[in-house]
Amino acid sequence: MVIGYAKTFGGHPNWGHASEATMTSDLKNLVAVQDVFFSSHNRYGSLTELPGFDPTTSRATITVVADSGGFVATATSPETKLP
Repeated sequence: MVIGYAKTFGGHPNWGHASEATMTSDLKNLVAVQDVFFSSHNRYGSLTELPGFDPTTSRATITVVADSGGFVATATSPETKLP
């Protein structure tokens, strides 16, 4: 399963496994951290530039593609499947 979140300029259990709700929550938290980063740097940041972002899941993979106009974040896990 892949859960994605995209934002353009002008928008949990902690049991060691990724659930849809936890991955969605992590992505929503990432949006808040990106907003703070943008206000200081006038661009969105990569995961390595976001020290305030701490995902709750250990087995989900979160990727971020960012630039000055927006970012796309994706959380994936082999443990969650589409219905």
